[in-house]
Amino acid sequence: MHQIEHERNPHLPHLTIQIRRLASAAAIAAGVAFAAYTPAAAEGPAPELKVQLDAPAIVTSVGQSLDAFTVQLAVKRAGVEPAYDNHMTADDVTHTEINGDHAKTIFLAVGASVKGFGEAGISIDQEIVRTTKILDAAKAAKMKVVMIHLGGKDRRDDLSDQLIKLVAPRSDVIIVVPGSDDDMMIKKIADNGAIPYRVTASAITLAEDLKGAFGSGT
Repeated sequence: MHQIEHERNPHLPHLTIQIRRLASAAAIAAGVAFAAYTPAAAEGPAPELKVQLDAPAIVTSVGQSLDAFTVQLAVKRAGVEPAYDNHMTADDVTHTEINGDHAKTIFLAVGASVKGFGEAGISIDQEIVRTTKILDAAKAAKMKVVMIHLGGKDRRDDLSDQLIKLVAPRSDVIIVVPGSDDDMMIKKIADNGAIPYRVTASAITLAEDLKGAFGSGT
């Protein structure tokens, strides 16, 4: 049968080769078009970066509010026993050891408290200096910096914003609760710095979120 077709149309093998080449070229073109339209290239938000935190951990306040106490409780409930001090200094960051190991993660609970400033006997300017030195020490020690703002809308005053603008750009992870970032100021800082940004439902759910981050990452 193939011999008969060849005799009737001696150009058939040549045409078959041409058709195969055209089909192959079309397939390649389709593949390129498909590759160009992947979820990464499609419009829409980029996938969240996975966050992995390592113990040991330390916790301190930026703004002298009680939020740092809440954060250290959440870290404990996540299965990590942190060193905690609302008045921690840069020297503490550098030299604090937990079970013989230097800290690998520092949690900064950001939220200004006028009452806290009064009880600590410091001003916002002094707190900014202290915080800057802490951030410098954490960077020198190659620690991950986790900024947490639990204050909600009522605590987003000018004092808190000064501290947020200082800490957020230098953080490795930013965590807020609903209402804390309605104006999206913190989110914009995170986006500009390609910093993972998380919203936890409440201070109560923070522990579960941190547990995942200290585990296989979240």
